[in-house]
Amino acid sequence: TKYLGQRKGSLITGFLAGLASSTATVASVARASKASSKNTTSEILIFIAATIAMQVVCLAIILIGTAGIHYSLLILILAPLAAALVMIYVETRKSPDGHESAQTEEFEFFHVLILTTFIITTIIISKIAQSFLDESGMAAITFIVSLFEMHGSIVANLQLHDAGVINVKQVGALLSVAIVASYISKLF
Repeated sequence: TKYLGQRKGSLITGFLAGLASSTATVASVARASKASSKNTTSEILIFIAATIAMQVVCLAIILIGTAGIHYSLLILILAPLAAALVMIYVETRKSPDGHESAQTEEFEFFHVLILTTFIITTIIISKIAQSFLDESGMAAITFIVSLFEMHGSIVANLQLHDAGVINVKQVGALLSVAIVASYISKLF
């Protein structure tokens, strides 16, 4: 932000942080914007860029993670990606691109640790539940896991597809569930 300006700096920060964990990035930005009384344009741009990073990673997982996937399923990722790009365009037109002075913020490791522990616990519980549920429980498990990080559920569902356990239509339905769950968690 100091060198590139508020817009570009926020977009790069959000995208790179979103590659690591879009959920943790959004939670951190929400906490910072709640505590701050200044303009929230930076936080909004970081939020959108983090979700774009999540979508790019999921797109890459789908493209290289399986053989024989129908490319029509990519519309499920490309449509929200296009919407996010439009939102960035609209948001960047709202305010000038000022260079802010460098601000030092304390890294809140404890909050990240709590969120990470919660995510891992939820994934473990979901994995245990999967052994007791049949095919009808896959949507629920996909939803729960995708509330935190949808990458893992996409990889698992693609592996089930490659193993012949589910078909392309089911992969599309589970991918839709994953996307919806991911956005629900980030919006709240």
